[in-house]
Amino acid sequence: MATPQRTCIGCRQVKAKSDLIRIVRSPAGETITVDPSGKEKGRGVYVCPHIDCINNAIQPQKLDKAFRTIPNSSNHIRLETIDRLKQSLLKLVEADHH
Repeated sequence: MATPQRTCIGCRQVKAKSDLIRIVRSPAGETITVDPSGKEKGRGVYVCPHIDCINNAIQPQKLDKAFRTIPNSSNHIRLETIDRLKQSLLKLVEADHH
């Protein structure tokens, strides 16, 4: 059986799903979190576990496009959410390197 492939929103490279970190937006759209299990309900996007990819991916315009939200609308992604998400991703990457 073929390994599922996904595209990193940071570098746009297609890689094995298991090599990427999933970020999920809840079905109702109220939360965006790191999904280490890869099984949470909601719209998911993927990022490589590298600081450069994370920094490139965690930008309001990229996340709004990836999660299909409208910039400057009531459902767009807030800067506080982006900061929290970035910290969670960096902690996860640092933990894997130790």
